[in-house]
Amino acid sequence: MSNSTNPTPPSQNEEVDLGQLFTLIGNAFNRLFSFVGSIFTTLFTFLINLLVAVRRNIIGFLIAGIVGGSIGLVKHIYSPIVYEGTLVVAPNFESSRQLYNNIAYYNTLVAQQDSLQLSKVLKISAQQAASLMEFEVAPVISESTKLQQYNSLILSLDSISREEINYEKYLSTLDPIDYKQHQITVSSKDRLIYPALRKPILASISENDYFKDKQQVTLKNIALNDSLTLVSLQETDSLRGVYEKVLLEEAKKQNASTSIVMEQQGQNNKELLLLDRKLILQSQLESNNEERLESQEILKVISDFPEVGYERSGISNNLIVMGALGGIVLFALWLIFKALDAFLLKRTND
Repeated sequence: MSNSTNPTPPSQNEEVDLGQLFTLIGNAFNRLFSFVGSIFTTLFTFLINLLVAVRRNIIGFLIAGIVGGSIGLVKHIYSPIVYEGTLVVAPNFESSRQLYNNIAYYNTLVAQQDSLQLSKVLKISAQQAASLMEFEVAPVISESTKLQQYNSLILSLDSISREEINYEKYLSTLDPIDYKQHQITVSSKDRLIYPALRKPILASISENDYFKDKQQVTLKNIALNDSLTLVSLQETDSLRGVYEKVLLEEAKKQNASTSIVMEQQGQNNKELLLLDRKLILQSQLESNNEERLESQEILKVISDFPEVGYERSGISNNLIVMGALGGIVLFALWLIFKALDAFLLKRTND
């Protein structure tokens, strides 16, 4: 009698492999859930310990807040009131960068407390210049503005370039000077200084020879484009008049043949093309008028400085609140250093 081994049925091997696979998957999910659970447990433990520490030292936090708020109150009483005023402008002829450079220069003079030079640059008195505290400039940004600029860019690109740039990539490449409108904010201790600042800030850009030359060239090009467009419009109207006369002459003929009818259809098509061309030329004239209006000023004012500055507001400018928060933060840091010192001493003794 010969000995023979019975091979394991394929179905049994497959069941074993599937069982091991499900076991591995189950273990992986268990480890994942354990990891996520440990994160939440650690955060919950940290939060509980933080609340316990605050509860144990609540009196200290209150005292620190009161002391800090009192210091802030004293500083608020003896500090001069700071006023603000804003000017919103729309730079033309790529003058945004020069605007930002000028504002940075003003801030440098303020930081150096060079009121004499600042008074010369802004054409104000030295006393008024000494009251200036800060200049800020930032683009006026809204989601609709960004979408409009993105759409304008996409329309100006070819099909290949459009596929290479998306909205997120476009936003990442934007520079503050790329926006059309910019807000200038001036902080001062003199609430009546703002009407005097408008003219010198605008003149620092509009009286620049480079931008004046670009403005003149642009206006001349618009005028030239207008004259050429008007000539083309007159020629188009003349051609339309000729075609209308031809159609009227053909209509007077009796017993017109099929060939004449076909010719009339061709004449009608040409008249439609001329009408389309006239509409395009009229649209070009309208665009020229809009561009001429935009080009009248190098730095166009959208919203002017107020006659009287308004007092700074907001939590960040409230010295009492900031003093109280500062006192609480300093007390919290002291507690952290104290706990860290105790921990290090304990590890050293062990």
